[in-house]
Amino acid sequence: MSHLVGRRLNLQHMREVARREFSDVFSQIQGSKAIGWADNAILDSLNLIVDWPFLQELDVVRMFHVDAEAAVPETENNVIFIAPPDLQKLTAIADLILLTKEQRNACQHTKFHIMFVPRQCFLCKLKLEDMSVMQYVQFWECPIELFPLDNDLLSMENPAAFREFALDHDHSSLFVAARALITIQSIHGTIQHVYGKGEAAQTVFDYMTKMRKEIQADRNEITPQIDNLLLIDRSVDLISLLPTQLTFEGLIDERFGLKSTTVRLPGAKFRPPDEKQQINDVSEVKKLILNSSEELFAQLRDKNFTGVGGILSRKAKAITAEFDERLNANVQELKKFTSKLNTLQASKASLAKQTAIAELVKELIDQDDFMDKVRVEQAFMEEIDLDKPNPFIEDCINRREDVIRVLRLMCLQCVMSNGLKQKVLDSYRRDIIQTYGYQYFPTLLNLEKVGLLSTAGWTSSTTRTMEKIKGTMKLMLFGNSDVPFDDQNPTDLYYVFSGYAPLSVRLAQYLATPGWRGIETILKVLPGPRVDAVQDIPTVLRRKRGGGGGAGSYYGAHDNPQITVVFFLGGVTYAEISALRFLTNSEDHPTEYIIATTGIVNGTSLLTSLDDDFKQRYIHNFRENPDTLTISAPRLGRDV
Repeated sequence: MSHLVGRRLNLQHMREVARREFSDVFSQIQGSKAIGWADNAILDSLNLIVDWPFLQELDVVRMFHVDAEAAVPETENNVIFIAPPDLQKLTAIADLILLTKEQRNACQHTKFHIMFVPRQCFLCKLKLEDMSVMQYVQFWECPIELFPLDNDLLSMENPAAFREFALDHDHSSLFVAARALITIQSIHGTIQHVYGKGEAAQTVFDYMTKMRKEIQADRNEITPQIDNLLLIDRSVDLISLLPTQLTFEGLIDERFGLKSTTVRLPGAKFRPPDEKQQINDVSEVKKLILNSSEELFAQLRDKNFTGVGGILSRKAKAITAEFDERLNANVQELKKFTSKLNTLQASKASLAKQTAIAELVKELIDQDDFMDKVRVEQAFMEEIDLDKPNPFIEDCINRREDVIRVLRLMCLQCVMSNGLKQKVLDSYRRDIIQTYGYQYFPTLLNLEKVGLLSTAGWTSSTTRTMEKIKGTMKLMLFGNSDVPFDDQNPTDLYYVFSGYAPLSVRLAQYLATPGWRGIETILKVLPGPRVDAVQDIPTVLRRKRGGGGGAGSYYGAHDNPQITVVFFLGGVTYAEISALRFLTNSEDHPTEYIIATTGIVNGTSLLTSLDDDFKQRYIHNFRENPDTLTISAPRLGRDV
């Protein structure tokens, strides 16, 4: 996997560990196998780990999707359903098993298995027991905690993690995050310095410390390759979730959803020009994998979209010039051209693909109200008219635009003002209920519980708190005239949101240099406890530390930059990932960042997870047994 190497920390090792976990489960199941899956997301995630030749070595003969028309293969000895601990997906699998048993009562040779990734949960087994499926199924657990998405990016691929710990008070995802950090340290050595901010950060650190004590006797110490670990609770920086991401990769995610480096786009856009007019199938879907293995995408993904067109144009001219070299070439030059023809053709195909994607993104940007929405977001971040209902939001409600889009703007206004005035919040709530229906009242309550839409006893002092954070952390380009701004050739982080630098990334930047001691007052204002700990490492394995108080004050900071793992608990946006990559590539920054996260999110996906419709699968599945739901709901992910 070429996209997993190229950094000082080789994430290919994480993939090898995950493949070993997968193989260990399948090797214990004897005979031919068929794999069923009920969720495309889990399949996309597993595609990062295993491929078809690898599955064939494990006696897998076929794969099928569990849907309304699915049929269990009759010829294989084992049918293995791969599922996350999700009741809706488990219900579909259980229904198929029961239907198969009913239709093929005489066929007793097929054994059914359910493999949970990454871990089993009590509520799922309870549901299967209620459906009388337990007697037919053997359960397995495949503890793949982190999926390597790129050479600097690891993800648990759990976009609902923020809801789980912030709203449902279910710490399952935090437990898995701690276990993932133990796995990282078993491969790359103990991380001596651990920093963090927020309740979730403290919880993960406590879990990790307990786990390290439990495995202390069996631990084989290796030389540490990672200098620092920074744990960031998503609740500490809700602001960076809500504005529209303006990087190329961020906009792809905003428009189409980028899951496990896989995106599904309208297929018609990728046909040869002579076929586009002949066939007009709007349902055709083109599935693409986007990562750094494609050189052109790696060059484009972290750029502000305003600079994408120029890069594509220059690339097209360069390819055309290389092809034109053959026109007046002699024999020797023709041989040289022929030797690089395959590379040129691959570059041309890559250019065509990225151009098609850019055109699809531009269609989003060219929509009438896209820039209006961005301007409103930037006005909020500059603290303009935060104390009254916003006319653009009211117009969106009157036009009955997508409710999540409306809520996203309302939440941004709220977090930038440290809580809305009561009369403003009441006005927004009334408009949402009257326009979209009373069913959104629980969603509004959910947003209040996690701090996205609430009042905070609004006074002028609440805005001063945000002003202090923005000023000290230099979050806004506005007011920092000493920083030149150029979206296409940026000198600071502002370009990812065209004027706003993510608070989460600023925390990582300040940790590296000059250290958090310079922002003590800001850390006290931000929610949750602070983690600042040193993990025990044998003296012979310790790396020497120089003076100063920051994570970047270690030896040889510029010649041999530190490696810091930044773990986002509750999700990270592609804009924040791009900002961290910008710091890694900056000559004057002494740190190389590896990003880990519970999942890749954006404002829309995170608010959707907090929408009460998202939880209807739990209520629906337990409608016949409400007492069970009431007892189990507080700990949806607890193990047996």
